[in-house]
Amino acid sequence: MREPQPALLLLILEGLALLALVLYPFVWLVLLSTVLYGAIGFADDYRKVARRRNLGLTAREKLVMQVASASIV
Repeated sequence: MREPQPALLLLILEGLALLALVLYPFVWLVLLSTVLYGAIGFADDYRKVARRRNLGLTAREKLVMQVASASIV
């Protein structure tokens, strides 16, 4: 018997992920929190690159952003 092709397995997994997004609202909360915390990490890295120094966001700025993100979710 021939093994399934990886592209077919990927297509099935993507279909299941889309189905989960539609059926379970909790998935949207997880996705939103992931995007928000990713944005905080991006802001930290961007500030490091823009200033050309090894200093990104301060601990207080990160904490404020994380608390704001958590209150949104």
